[in-house]
Amino acid sequence: MTAFIEDEKSSSSNPILVVKFGGSVLTNGQNAKKAAEMLKKAYDRGFSLVVVVSAMKGVTDQLLTTTKATNPNVPDELLAEILSMGERTSARLMAATLSGLGLKTTFIDPDQESWPIISYGKYLDAEVDMKETTERVRKYILPLLKKGYIPVICGFVAKNKEGKIQTLGRGGSDTTAAVLGSALKAKEVVLVKDVGAAFSADPKRAKGAEILEELDMEEALLLSLSGSKLIHAKAFKYLDEGVKLRITSLSLDIEGGTIIEGTAPLLKVEVTDPDISMITVVGKGLASNGALTCLAEAIKKANGLLKSISMDDRAIIAYVEGGKDVYDKVHEMAVKGGIGKATSYFDNLAEVTVKGKALEMAPGYIQKITEPLGRAGINIYGLTTIASSIKLYLAKKDVDRALKLIKESLGIEEVKR
Repeated sequence: MTAFIEDEKSSSSNPILVVKFGGSVLTNGQNAKKAAEMLKKAYDRGFSLVVVVSAMKGVTDQLLTTTKATNPNVPDELLAEILSMGERTSARLMAATLSGLGLKTTFIDPDQESWPIISYGKYLDAEVDMKETTERVRKYILPLLKKGYIPVICGFVAKNKEGKIQTLGRGGSDTTAAVLGSALKAKEVVLVKDVGAAFSADPKRAKGAEILEELDMEEALLLSLSGSKLIHAKAFKYLDEGVKLRITSLSLDIEGGTIIEGTAPLLKVEVTDPDISMITVVGKGLASNGALTCLAEAIKKANGLLKSISMDDRAIIAYVEGGKDVYDKVHEMAVKGGIGKATSYFDNLAEVTVKGKALEMAPGYIQKITEPLGRAGINIYGLTTIASSIKLYLAKKDVDRALKLIKESLGIEEVKR
């Protein structure tokens, strides 16, 4: 399966799909054959295909459990080698299955010169060197596609510049697919899962969950960072603009399921609202007496806009657009309505947002943002986080300095205003 015929008709002009099969799909030989048949249909329709495979269901857990039972202190370097064996076996099985259907195929293993995924950092949660990886993908993988081959590549697995096996963390096969999709400028990265679409809620936990035909990239990232198992969040870090994601299953067509497109910025900082007021309501039992509902209604009646909120049982702090008109209405609701005891008002604030798909991938971002502001004597009047964004409420007079300091701390080349 590794001898290539030089005069084969080139398929370089064909749209490229990177198709990843998860371990929950590759449960047995029957499903492996279904996966191969799905790929054959796509190949016959004129797609060039790169296949990424996870270990078969349960294999990685079994390898980990067995290794830890024999040596609880096994070095990470050796453990990465052991855990890679599930994907390395799957790649060989998938290549054999595709060959059985008459397709030209070859598996790509970390021991081969043609291995494309180069990594650095931790052995069990490595990062991808995209520059080196892209060069190798174009040197070794793209020529296979031009000759009509379907390369099958181990997901989850990488190799550092010293030639040592590393892994990309749990769910790392999604990351492998995203890396290859970006390096190849693929039309789509197709993730074949046991649940072949995105849903409005987890079907196992919520009644009436509905299939979503489409999501934008930022919505998908937010769901992934908030506990959804739809896509491994780390994959977004390596997905280039213009590459679409698709979620489908063996029971659906390779062009079925949920399409995810758009962009999610790697990291950016910007002023998202230049005119914010901070309104505080104090009292007792605010978390249980309906105060939050009344506050939202008061802001709405004053034609204000609630941007963010924090609360406990004794206080609610709202960051709003609308200024004094909103404050008057909130005071009327809180004090005259008997919901709260007193209110306070502070204006001339601005909302600064730091957001991006890199934000949740590494610890310490909040500290990197707040520490330089503290050293510069810039007061933070409020800070809220939601998945891939951090919102800061700062005095307008401090905004320009704050943007510069945050930019320098995070290494952002351009700050949008």
